[in-house]
This record gives sequence, structure tokens and C-alpha cells, in this order.
Amino acid sequence: MFFIPFFRKVDWSNPPLVTMLLIVINCLVFVIFQSHDDKYTEQAYEFYLQSELPDIEIPLYFDYLRKNNRFQKVEDYQAYMDEGGEYRLAVAVPLRQDSEFMKLLENGSVFSDTTRFTTWKNLHEQFQAKLEKATWYSYGLKPNEPSAVTFISNMFLHGGWGHLIGNMVFLFIIGFVVEYALGRSSYLGGYLLAGLFGGALYVLLNSDSQTATVGASGAIAGLMGMYTVLFGLRKINFFYFVFVYFDYVKAPAIILLPIWLGHEVVQLLMQSDQSINYYAHIGGLCSGALYAFIAKQYLGVNLDYLDKNEREDAEKERFEQGMDLLAQLKSQEAAIVFRALATEHSSNREYLLQWFNASKRQPASEDFHSAANRILLLTDKGQQTYQLIRTTYNDYMKLAQPKPNLNSALLVNVMTALSLGGFFDEAEKCLILLKRSQYKEPVAEATLILANAFHKANNHKKYQHYLQLITQEFAQTPTASEASRRLQWLKSG
Repeated sequence: MFFIPFFRKVDWSNPPLVTMLLIVINCLVFVIFQSHDDKYTEQAYEFYLQSELPDIEIPLYFDYLRKNNRFQKVEDYQAYMDEGGEYRLAVAVPLRQDSEFMKLLENGSVFSDTTRFTTWKNLHEQFQAKLEKATWYSYGLKPNEPSAVTFISNMFLHGGWGHLIGNMVFLFIIGFVVEYALGRSSYLGGYLLAGLFGGALYVLLNSDSQTATVGASGAIAGLMGMYTVLFGLRKINFFYFVFVYFDYVKAPAIILLPIWLGHEVVQLLMQSDQSINYYAHIGGLCSGALYAFIAKQYLGVNLDYLDKNEREDAEKERFEQGMDLLAQLKSQEAAIVFRALATEHSSNREYLLQWFNASKRQPASEDFHSAANRILLLTDKGQQTYQLIRTTYNDYMKLAQPKPNLNSALLVNVMTALSLGGFFDEAEKCLILLKRSQYKEPVAEATLILANAFHKANNHKKYQHYLQLITQEFAQTPTASEASRRLQWLKSG
């Protein structure tokens, strides 16, 4: 069963540096410090299989399971024993992860004679010494001998490539969102604390176990707990997979907390996979949720980031409402919706365009003139903007009542956009309207842009024509000096 939230894409202009750093550290630790772990682990278990340990331990373990009415386990494990060889490890590994049974072995209470116990103890110590060569075991967190170092180090160790990659994928998916919401320092503090609390719960409830736990999953579970509390009742998209059914759904983030926590508790009680540290997951989830609650009260969180999805959804809903009104020919009501959106997002071309379209049926209305003016004053670069300005300008000049309301500053911007967009006929018509304008220097600058556009299009005749026009019509402007300099260069060339 999986429940994976998807909030939004990463903003690479402000990358989640702490999340990326944690991923790099985990990967480097695995590649550098754990590069020989497989070899040392294999050597230790080769020694185990070749020694008397299986013959001593496993029969005693079967007796222990029968006394505890776990007959099905005995039957399952016996199938592996019948296969012999390395199949016996399928029994030996869970045996050595069974802290209650290992405690009985170590205190000698399951042995009928001391000689057998002494033999086992000597072989057991040799096996442990070989296993200690593996980084995952020597620096993993063992409840029977925890230390400050292993409380930290276990969070950056992994049991294999699959373990590492799975954890890093979840760390990225969950981590970057929590980092943006909490800020880098609070996020890093929460991550480490969740890992520590996850390890602490494992140690507290398995104090006699010598099974080393490794992995970032306790800390990542903490991030999951933080995620649910930070977003609270805000709705998020998440993917879920239950048995063979999967789908996407949008729901309040907080409902994931009891789902995730309940899943971990059930798996722990069922003992479904003894290689997974459900104690660390539960401890991480609970401590992460508590940390996020405290952070919201005292440390401060980026509410703007958390609310962004809901704002965008509300905005999208308003836009769709406006489009529905347009489709129903309720243009005045649609214009009100799009005007509000365009006011909130002054450079959004789509909102401005739909405001203009909705107002076309009332070409004498203030909405129509205002929407046209707003579009014609757009200054962002790009062919889409230039095309929008061109289309709007042509429509406005044809439809506006009682007449178009265009001042010199607006016409200069239109002429500039038309020139840059390569719409030379319309740009030249704009210049005719502007020749008598008192707005001399801006008009001269726009004319120079038109000249440059002709030059770029290899129309050298028009280029020279407009340079001459600048020197004649706008002789007292700084732009005229530049045009004159270019004309002299053309003559000398």
C-alpha cells in the first residue's frame, strides 16, 4: 500500500539545497564507506554456514517457536532447512533478528549443557567480529549497545542499492516541499531530530536486540509527518496504490498522517517484514508531526508557499467560470471576472486577452478601452506578446467607440512591439500617427528600433530611409545624433 503526495514542481531558481545535500551525502557514504560491505557480510555468513552455528542455533530456535505456538513459522522454515546449503540463511537471518530468542541464547538458558553453550558463544563471537568489518553493522544502531555516533551514523547508511534509491526518491519528493515550507535550517533540524527519535523508539522497545538498523527512512518518515501537519486541511494531490488498484485523489493532507501511521503499526503487529524497522518509521512520523506543529506555532513557516496551490486552484476556477460565461454569451459578467483576474495579474496575457474579448460586444464600454490599453502597454519581450499587441491594436482601431483612445506613450509601445515582431506595415502606420507628437525623444527611439528591424531583415533601403527621417524630424534629440553617426558610417563604408 502506497500513498505518495505530489504538491508542485521544484523551483530551480531557488533549489532545495539541503534536500539535495542530504541525497548527495547518503549516496557518497554508500559508494565510498560501504563499498566493501557486501564482501564482508558475505564472508561473515560463509563462516556462519561452515561453522556449527546453524546446527546449534536452528534446532533450539524451532523449539522456541513451538513453545510460543508459532507452528506455521516452523513449517515454513523447515522447507528451507530441507533445501540445505545457503537456504539455511533464510532461517538464520530472522533467527538473529529475534531479540527475545537471542537473549535466551546469550544467557545460556536454552542450552542443556555448558559445553554446548561455550562452543556456541565462541563461534558467535567470531561471527560477530567478522560482521563488524561491514560498515552497515559496525556503524548501524544496535539497541543493546547504542552510542551517540551510531544514533547519527545509521541515518546515512543503507542496506543496498534498492534501499538507498527508494529512500532517496522519497526524500526528494517529500523533502523539497518541506524545505520550502520550513526554511533550510528548521528543515535540517527537523530531519535530524526525526531520525534520532525514530532510532530512540527502536532502542527503547528492543533494548536487548543486537540487530543493527540502518537507513534514512526514520528521518524521511519524520518529513512525511511534517508534511501532513504543515499542510493540515489544505487539499493536495496524491497517488495511492492498494493491492492492484491505483489512482490519483485530492484530499486534505492531514488524513495521510493516520493512514501512514496506521499502516506502519499494522505492519509492525503483523511482523510482515523483519528487515524493515517499523519502530523507526513510527517514531519518525510522530516526532515529525509534533515538530511541524511546534514550528507552525513558534518557528514560522512559509504560508505563501503552502497556500499557493489553493490560490492557483481558486484562480483556475474563476478563469473557467469566466470562460463558461463567455460561452453562454454573458459577456458583461465575463468581463467582470476577467477584469478582476487581470487586475491581480497585470502581465498575464491570457487574462488580458479574455477581458478584451469579453468586452468586444460593448466597444464603447470602459472595460473595452481599458482592456485594450492594458494589452497595448505590455512590455515583456517575445513573439507571442508582439502578436497579441498587433491583433489587439487592429481590432481596437476597427471597433472602438466613439473612437480609439490612444495617447503617444501607448502608440510608441505599440510601434516598438510591431517593429520587433516584424509587422512593418502596421509599425509604419503607427509612426505616421506619431509624427506630430510632442513626445519627441521616445518617438525617435521607436523609429530607430524600426530602422534596426529593417536592417535585421536586410532591407537596407528602409534602414537608411528611417535613419534620415530621424535626423530630419527629430533633429534635436540624442537619438538623432546616433542616427547621424550611422549614416556617416554608411557613406564612408
